[in-house]
Amino acid sequence: GDKRGRGYRVARYVDLNQEIGKHASDQLRPWLKGFVSNVGSEEASSLLHQVGDLEPLPGMNTSQHAEIDSVTSNKYKVGDVVQASADSGRNWYWSEISKVLPNGYYNIYRLGRCLEYVATFEENFRRTGDTNDDPKEFKQGELEKIKKIMEEQKAAVVAGARRGF
Repeated sequence: GDKRGRGYRVARYVDLNQEIGKHASDQLRPWLKGFVSNVGSEEASSLLHQVGDLEPLPGMNTSQHAEIDSVTSNKYKVGDVVQASADSGRNWYWSEISKVLPNGYYNIYRLGRCLEYVATFEENFRRTGDTNDDPKEFKQGELEKIKKIMEEQKAAVVAGARRGF
């Protein structure tokens, strides 16, 4: 089986099913109302099970639909620049959070490369330290963003030292 665990599988499922290929539209609503009124809400629910997201109708029993118990971590947010490791801490690379997923997982974009890592656990992130990046690989603006973050972190450390922390 998959040794990455249930949290990874839930995060990956959410990532795959959240946006890709979905388009919200009300064009189907009139047909769906007629369909439900013709066959009944229980039969419609049974026939349309796993077809898409159904809006619960009045009187519809929704307890039969299992929900995924996901806890969304707020430790990082979209746009945060972190150092990420894809190999258990041996190598670290500057990355940007591109999507927050349930259970402490995130999609990240590795700066300097056209790589996106999906469903990366937050334990593989850190804010400071040496990295294995090649500065020549960074795109315009990325290196400046990293330098600014490093300056802010350095200033925070100096300010903390002055206060006796």
